[in-house]
Amino acid sequence: MEMKLVNNKIIHSFREVDLSAIAIPSIAIYKHPRDIPDKYVARVYACSSPTNIIMLADSAEELRKDIEGVCEPCIWFDRMQGDPKNLVGVYIL
Repeated sequence: MEMKLVNNKIIHSFREVDLSAIAIPSIAIYKHPRDIPDKYVARVYACSSPTNIIMLADSAEELRKDIEGVCEPCIWFDRMQGDPKNLVGVYIL
């Protein structure tokens, strides 16, 4: 893993994370971000602020399966015009 991952807390499943302390938690899925170009990344957000909690996968489907299996209820929003081009979508939990 490259050095930029040092500040991130990499998890293997969202079962490892307690999101109850976040008022409006969300999870954004990105396709091949600049700092992790060979993976899809799911990053936890607290309201609109990114946290250091991420999960890595080879596909968006792998991330979505984990999130939907752990974080119920959740609402999926596809990338909208004006969002970053590598954003796949966002779950609001």
